[in-house]
Parts: sequence; C-alpha cells; structure tokens
Amino acid sequence: MPRKLIATSIHKMEKGKLYGDLAERERNEPRPLAKIEPKCPRYFDKEERKHWKFYKTIAKNYGLFVVANAPALERLGKNSALLQECYTEVKLHGMFDISSRGTRVKTFAYSAYLRLQDEIRKDEDRIGANTQAMAKVGSSLAIAKKREGIEALMD
Repeated sequence: MPRKLIATSIHKMEKGKLYGDLAERERNEPRPLAKIEPKCPRYFDKEERKHWKFYKTIAKNYGLFVVANAPALERLGKNSALLQECYTEVKLHGMFDISSRGTRVKTFAYSAYLRLQDEIRKDEDRIGANTQAMAKVGSSLAIAKKREGIEALMD
C-alpha cells in the first residue's frame, strides 16, 4: 500500500523550506481562486472612482483587497465621495442656517456629513482598515518579512 501524501503546505510549515521533489510538487499544485480581485463598479462617476481607488490601495497594501470586502469597498467609495460633497457644502455655507423663526438650525449637509462619517467608520471596521487593525496587520507583516530574511541568511 502506497504512503499517504501530505500537502506541501504542511511540509513547508513543518520544515520551513522545500527541496527536490517536494519543491517541484509545490510549483505544480493547483492554486485556489482566492487571488480574484474585486473591480470598481461601472456606474461610479469620476469622484467615486477616485475614492474607491484610494481605499483599494490601502486594502491591497494590507492584504485586505479580496472579493469578500467588495461590498464594503463599494460603500466606502460612494460614501467618501458624498462626504467630500457635504464637506464643500458646509465649507461654503456654514453648519447652521437661520430658520423662519430666527433660530439656528443645522443644515442638511452638516447632518449628512456626520452620518456619512459614521458609515465610513463602520465600513472601515468591516474590512479591517481601521487604525488598530492596520497596525496589527502591519506589525505581523513586518515580523514575517524579518523571519524570511533570517531564514534566507541561514540557508
């Protein structure tokens, strides 16, 4: 009875580096479709595309640019563009209007500005792009690269 084959990924975890037949077998193994990247929605206008690409670069740098995060990235692009519009509206006209009774009332742009900030923060948390999550991912990437450098020196 032939020996049971063990996946090369398990060998790589146990031994660190693969040699000979195992290295060749790893090169020939099929890869999962996890490398599929989401695309910017076609209906986005120029400003929304700009914001979507901004979040795409952040997600890509931290390994978070995957299909599972596509809906959150789409909302981030749309909400960030709307937030920019609200910001310019508030900057031009101020945060408050005078009502017919003479009292100060928050403008619609300022209310929308606050709501959009909360929505953006929630979506950033969903994809792991908030500051704490990015710091954790960045430190783990740095540790992994340092480990790779040490292993290369040992070989």
